[in-house]
Amino acid sequence: MRQTIIFLFLLMASAVYGQDTPTTKFPNWQEYIAGPDYPAKLTRKGIVPLVLELPDTSTYEINITLTKKVWVGPPQTVQANAPASQQGVSIQTDYIGSTDAGDYVSYSVDLTGRTKVALEYSRQWDNPTQGSAEIRSGSPTGTLLGTISTPNTGSWSTYQTVETTITPSTATTVFIVFKTTGTGNIKTFTFK
Repeated sequence: MRQTIIFLFLLMASAVYGQDTPTTKFPNWQEYIAGPDYPAKLTRKGIVPLVLELPDTSTYEINITLTKKVWVGPPQTVQANAPASQQGVSIQTDYIGSTDAGDYVSYSVDLTGRTKVALEYSRQWDNPTQGSAEIRSGSPTGTLLGTISTPNTGSWSTYQTVETTITPSTATTVFIVFKTTGTGNIKTFTFK
């Protein structure tokens, strides 16, 4: 005698792992539970039944794990000359410059799931040979997420991009705190 077990999942998020239809039958349920390659499909919020058809009326132990996946949108680029707040920097038509140690800029960016920051800059400054800045969450003294260096580009009109890895955060405000004088003329920050 076969038995059918129906599980109802109340979904508060919009991600469901399963097939295209909200009701799915899994004749070989043990392989489904253990199989890492089962396709994920985004569906609607609500109650989603999962139907398991078992071969007999024996007692089975069923372990189901639902994992929350963090969706990261496309890279978010902010214009450096449009900060939410700043201290000490010179705001120009298409870049910021004249940075000294302790100066900062901040931007409204949702960092959830983002692990890299890139900046587009130019620099022709020999002392020190490269600039540096810290990426912090929430305030100029907030949690340190990463650091980035800006080597000389050879000319103030020669722009290049450098990138660094940051610690994951759920912050929605990011601060770039300059640690050296002459970090460079910065056009954009891109959060990936």
